Amino acid sequence: LLPKLKKYYDPANTKKLQIIAISIDDNKQDVLNAIHDHGYRWINIAELKGWDGPIVEQYNVSATPTFYLLDKDKKIIAKNI
Repeated sequence: LLPKLKKYYDPANTKKLQIIAISIDDNKQDVLNAIHDHGYRWINIAELKGWDGPIVEQYNVSATPTFYLLDKDKKIIAKNI
């Protein structure tokens, strides 16, 4: 799904759409390679703790990919189930 999102993302217009990707990988080079190879120019975060990272627990992530849609006030308004 990330390649499809790339079509809609314009780094020059992040007021319209901002994407923040959070990787659950535990290997920094794997994360950097994916960002480089696929040209993901949005914000990319990696705790490098795999499934043991605090974001996984805080947002109850149980599978990948998991998506959350936030409004302009950063309130979650939709998520995949």
